[in-house]
Amino acid sequence: MTNELAVIFCLRDAANDPTAPAELLEEWRRHTLPLFLDRMATRLGDSTCSTGTHQDWPAASRHDRFSNNDAVRERHDLFHVDTHPPQQLRPTAAR
Repeated sequence: MTNELAVIFCLRDAANDPTAPAELLEEWRRHTLPLFLDRMATRLGDSTCSTGTHQDWPAASRHDRFSNNDAVRERHDLFHVDTHPPQQLRPTAAR
């Protein structure tokens, strides 16, 4: 699929060239792109969004819990404790 994306890009770029014949852009719009989109839809299979029955992301609640302000502040505080140990736990410098 990655190689196909590169080919599609090159074909589109060539069709968009102002010195290229207008037929290239017409072929891109009528044949190349629709066939590519059909192949991608076949490879990816049915999805809930394309059928009009969108389903929420199953991990949305975990993501929300992870990214809310309290969770971010708690991780920040834990990081600070890890990187700034109390004075009595710091190694003493050799004098």
